[in-house]
Amino acid sequence: MRLGRRETVEDPETSWRHSLYLLWLSNFIAVLGLNFQWSFIPLYLPHLGVTSTRAVGVWSGAIMAVTPLVAAITGPLWGNFADKHGRRRVVIQVYLANIFIIGAMGFVHQPWQLFILRILQGALGGVAAASLSLVTSITPADRLGSALGLYQTSNFTAAAIGPFFGGLLADLVSIRFPYVLLGALNVVAALLVWLGVAEPSGVRPVGRGAEQGFFGKIWTLVRRPGLLSLAMTGAMVQFGVVVIAPVIPLFVRHLLGDSRFVGTVTGLLVALAGVAGSVSAVVAGQLGDRYGHRRLLVFMCIGAAIMFGWTGTAETIVQLIALRTAAGLFIGGLLPTSNALIGQLVSESERGTAFGMTTSFQMMGTVLGPLVGGALGTTLGFSSVFWTTMVVFFLTALWVYGSGRRQAGREELGM
Repeated sequence: MRLGRRETVEDPETSWRHSLYLLWLSNFIAVLGLNFQWSFIPLYLPHLGVTSTRAVGVWSGAIMAVTPLVAAITGPLWGNFADKHGRRRVVIQVYLANIFIIGAMGFVHQPWQLFILRILQGALGGVAAASLSLVTSITPADRLGSALGLYQTSNFTAAAIGPFFGGLLADLVSIRFPYVLLGALNVVAALLVWLGVAEPSGVRPVGRGAEQGFFGKIWTLVRRPGLLSLAMTGAMVQFGVVVIAPVIPLFVRHLLGDSRFVGTVTGLLVALAGVAGSVSAVVAGQLGDRYGHRRLLVFMCIGAAIMFGWTGTAETIVQLIALRTAAGLFIGGLLPTSNALIGQLVSESERGTAFGMTTSFQMMGTVLGPLVGGALGTTLGFSSVFWTTMVVFFLTALWVYGSGRRQAGREELGM
C-alpha cells in the first residue's frame, strides 16, 4: 500500500523538527480520542437503555477498562508490523480506522455496541508504539531526549483537557456529538502524517532483527539487558499516575467538606498536574541529553516517591494542590527519559516491537492502577494510596539503578 510521496526522503535530519511537530499534533488528537469520553460515559449509558445505578457503574467500568486492556495485548503485534512495513504507514492506517470507530460510537443504541467499539479502539492501540518508533527514527541521536520530551507533552495536554473538552461539548451540543467530532478530527491527524511527515528510508528492518519471527524478536528483547526494567518503569509510572484517580475527588471532598466546588477543585488539580508534567517532560528530555538519561530517571523516581508520600499527609486543599503539582514535575519526565533509554538499547529494526512491548506494560499499569487505588482507598483510607505509590516509585528507582549497574558490569567484562 502506497501512502504518498513522503514515504521516504534522502536526508531525514533536514526536516525532523517539522515532522516532530506534526506528529505531536496528530498524537494529541489520538490521545484526545481516548480520554474525551471519560467525563460523560456514565451519562451516555442511560441514553443506551441502562437505567439502574449499579448497571451504569458496571458498564462504565467495563467500557473504560477494556480499551487499555486490549491495547496491552495488541501493542507488540502492531509494533512488529510497523518494523516490517513502515511506522508511518501504520500510524496513518490507524487514524483512518479511528474515523469510523470513534465516529460510530455516537450512533450506538445499546451498551454492548459501545463496548465492542471500545474493544476495536484498543485493538488499534499500536499507534502509540508506531508513533514513538517513528519519532526516534527521524530524530538525531543527540536530540532524542529533547524530542521525546516534547512529544510526551501531547499526551499530558490531551489527557488534561480531554475530559473537560468532551463534557463541555456534550453539555452544549449533544451527548453524541463529541464522538462524531473526534472521529472527524482523525481525518486531520491522518492528513498531517500523510502529507507532512517523512519516514527515513533507513527505517525498514535489516539484518537479523528483520529475519526473526514475532515471538523470536520478543524473546530477544526480553533478554536484552536493561530493557525489561525500563518496561516495568513505564508500567509503574502509569500505575502511579492513575492509581490515585479514584480517590482524588473523594480526598478533595474530605478536605473541603460539603463545598459545591469539589468538581472545580478536582479539575484544577488535574489540570495543574498536567501542566507541570508537560513542563517536566520538555526539561527532562533536554537534561537527559546533556547529563545522561538513566541518572535522571533514578533521580525523578526518588523525587516522585517523596512527593507522593508527602501528599498523603496533606491536611488542607492548598497543600494537596501544591504537592500534587510538585509530583507532576517529577512524573512528567519519566516516560520520555525511559523511552530515550529504550531507543538507545535497541536497534533501528527492533524499535517498533520494543516500544510495542513497553507500551503494553504501560497499559497494564493503566488498567491495574484504578483497581488497586479504589480498593486501598475504601479499605485503608486515602493516605494509603499515596504511600503505596511512594513505595512503588522507590522500588522502581532501585530497580533502574541496579539494572544500570549490572549493564555497566557486563560492558566492562565485554559481554
